Amino acid sequence: MTNKNPIGIIDSGVGGLTVVKELQTLLPDEDIIYFGDNKNVPYGSKSQEEIISLTKKMLDFLVEHNVKLVGVGCNTISTVLNLINPDYDLKIIGIVDPTVKYIAKLPGKKVGLIATPFTVNSKYYNQTLASIDNTKELVSEGCPQLATLIDRGDFNQEELKKEVEKHITPIVTNHAINSIVLGCTHYPIILDLLKEYYPGINFINPAFYQAMAMKEYLTENNLLANNNSYFEVYTTGDREKYQLLIKMLNLKEPDKITKL
Repeated sequence: MTNKNPIGIIDSGVGGLTVVKELQTLLPDEDIIYFGDNKNVPYGSKSQEEIISLTKKMLDFLVEHNVKLVGVGCNTISTVLNLINPDYDLKIIGIVDPTVKYIAKLPGKKVGLIATPFTVNSKYYNQTLASIDNTKELVSEGCPQLATLIDRGDFNQEELKKEVEKHITPIVTNHAINSIVLGCTHYPIILDLLKEYYPGINFINPAFYQAMAMKEYLTENNLLANNNSYFEVYTTGDREKYQLLIKMLNLKEPDKITKL
């Protein structure tokens, strides 16, 4: 493995593009190969066995493309990485652990979390936080439909607002919470709307902390690139959805978007 090998990013859909956005800012010289499994989104409503099987297909694809590092831009997958990692001789960085390290440093005793039902029910965020700071309470709310609405690329504000308020208002109303973790990489896509609906809340974007962890790993292992940086997208779903989100997130234009 050399510094010239690309970074791989996987996600159940377009949400992981929020990780790409952070990487393109922090590591502009890195080549990035993105795999979004839009055909099977959302992962958060699937069984653990299904999630592991689908994830391995994406990882196998990236291994064939000789990536030097994989970032899992999906909170749901990140909760089961311990069951996947042993099968790969490859560094895989999930999105949860770097975020929890940041959460542990926040003031106050309560932090909110919105995520897919699978991520919430896994208690992975809670257990990881407890291992660092067992005095902090994570108030979690599963959102069955929000990732699906965002992944459609149809940003109907009324529909989104109804879904957002259904899940966030109870957290804000019933608990003294100033910060809420966006525990699904799809959610930062509508960050501007969330800030508009809840101007007093600090919304935490895990994509930033994951990108920082990836930069740290590459630096420590002398794997930082000095390439011209290409960006390739592969998806099992619609290419047009990616074109829309890439423009919306102001990402570097991909060299190609391929439907598999």
